[in-house]
Amino acid sequence: MKVFGLQLNVWDFDAAKSFYCDALGFEIENETFLPEILHVKKGDFRIIFYKIEKSENTESNARFVLNIETDSIVEDVEKLKSKGVRFVTEEIQYCPVADYVEILDPFDNVIDIVKLL
Repeated sequence: MKVFGLQLNVWDFDAAKSFYCDALGFEIENETFLPEILHVKKGDFRIIFYKIEKSENTESNARFVLNIETDSIVEDVEKLKSKGVRFVTEEIQYCPVADYVEILDPFDNVIDIVKLL
């Protein structure tokens, strides 16, 4: 067996495409199953967007923390700021294995941009 991709439940494909493709550089891989499913890919990593109805109770919406590796965290932070990306932490954080910042996608999922040490 091998991993096919990460499923992310979303209620707005336009917001998902704008954030993941325009801001983070993913490419649309497969639109065959629209309007229910959309695949995007970056390198060998695939995200499967699955359309759901928006719930006012955010606790019932799926959550994940996606880690995206960078070679230049300072440059990427500036690029993301210029694209209007929302930050949980704008200052670079430090841990034993990586320097990182946390951003939010349009669905309030946390994404860590990491520079491995």
